[in-house]
Amino acid sequence: MTRSDLFGDTDEGQDPLVKWLRENAVKTFFSEGHEKQQGQYKAVSGKHKGIGGTPEEAILRLAATLWVKENIKGWDHNDTTSQN
Repeated sequence: MTRSDLFGDTDEGQDPLVKWLRENAVKTFFSEGHEKQQGQYKAVSGKHKGIGGTPEEAILRLAATLWVKENIKGWDHNDTTSQN
């Protein structure tokens, strides 16, 4: 059995946030126009967006939106259903 068989397609040592951003095609931008009044940064994934004062805050708001509207769990979600 090779090492890739043990871990599937996960990258060894990959940050869960980076993986979540890639899987959900999240992009962050400096806000312009009327959105700048709500925050300086915007994070987008598909038709959803999050706006915040920092890129991290925008990503957190986007993650909350994706969870509520699309049932996409965040990178820090622990699945306890598989534990005994």
